Amino acid sequence: IDPDTNVTIKGETHGYAAFQAKVDYNWQISEEWKFVQIASYRAELEEMGDNYFINSKTAIESKISDIFSMGISYTVDYKNDAPADKEKTDSTFLISLIMDYNPII
Repeated sequence: IDPDTNVTIKGETHGYAAFQAKVDYNWQISEEWKFVQIASYRAELEEMGDNYFINSKTAIESKISDIFSMGISYTVDYKNDAPADKEKTDSTFLISLIMDYNPII
């Protein structure tokens, strides 16, 4: 951080040790429909309350053929210690074509 302007200097990195707790839940509602919920919390070990991330993805997927599914998802990424000129929360609404790949072993 440049002490005169209190902004992050491009190219500067912050390395640290962290821990992560994650939940990955999949519910096969029917043969064609699946519900997915993924949530995680990651925090810096030294300054646990000062630097953390929360990520969440909620999705519904539906089979449309033998090898393709269609998905609709909403993702939220939160960083509590974002730079002053940046948003703390990033959210994405996504419609996806998913290729279901099952290798033969």
